[in-house]
Amino acid sequence: MKRILLLVFLGLLSCNFINADVSIPFLVAYFPFDNDANDFSGNGNNGTAEKVDFRSGGTGTIGVFGKTSYVSVPDNNTFNFSSVTGVSIAVRVKQESRTNGYIVVKMGPGGRNDDEYSLALTDDGHVTGGFVQTTSNFKGVTSRSILNIDTWYDIILIWKKSGEISLYIDGDLDTLTTSSVTSIQNTGFPLIIGDPDTIASNSIVGSMEDIYIYNRAMTSDEIAEFSIYHKPTGLSPNSIEEDCFLYPNPVPDEVNISTSVNFKNSKFKITDMGGRLLMSGFLSTENHTLNLSSFKPGLYNIIIDNGTRTISKKILKQ
Repeated sequence: MKRILLLVFLGLLSCNFINADVSIPFLVAYFPFDNDANDFSGNGNNGTAEKVDFRSGGTGTIGVFGKTSYVSVPDNNTFNFSSVTGVSIAVRVKQESRTNGYIVVKMGPGGRNDDEYSLALTDDGHVTGGFVQTTSNFKGVTSRSILNIDTWYDIILIWKKSGEISLYIDGDLDTLTTSSVTSIQNTGFPLIIGDPDTIASNSIVGSMEDIYIYNRAMTSDEIAEFSIYHKPTGLSPNSIEEDCFLYPNPVPDEVNISTSVNFKNSKFKITDMGGRLLMSGFLSTENHTLNLSSFKPGLYNIIIDNGTRTISKKILKQ
């Protein structure tokens, strides 16, 4: 059993706190591209990057990919989706050249008998994706929307055991189809982010951040929140919006939150990158200190809601 602690702080702030030293259910891999290709899901699915430029950008840190850039993640049992109820692949991506290229691909060189799934961009700006059950049973989907060049988009591809396949762009349903694919074959080939130009295509030419892979279908709330997290503020990295400022970030043990009067008495919550609630409470005054000393090192989301507006920010626990 996971250990759940309920702490009540009397006075200005009351919080519900769940011990963060546990794995994140259903999240198979999470790659924030925080200067490397390491996995922050807790499953140890760290990748080896080739020709990927990690730098600041987007809403934090990004990986910049050329036609032959890629990240290779060794296969293991966490990537066995043959008996799961759903699969979700979520990524923030910016296409910087009109070329065909993979975002995420798990397939071998021998045709559909060793393919599992893929998510890609085309040279005319469409998003494509697909899932394979057997050599003769596969289904692809293509977006109705055409992505603009040099523009960030939140893309989510979802397969459900019922055979339903959906594609979301910036939180909105773009394409929905049905299929006879009711399981995903397991091949043992590595997961590739981008593509080394040795399987079937190239990598996308562009930038990526925050790739999530779940072994279930994301909920409507999770789909919406994925886009909310990435809304740009145009402010400094530690600033959520003009009404809210948090520091220091990265966080050693405590994070300070200063809000304007507009966000007095607001609700707040902190989640891990899988959306699991770790802390919640109320910001009763304009200056607060939260103790995160029990949190494991890694990325977390803080969301503040005053009833009419919601603002969010990633924080890095050292």
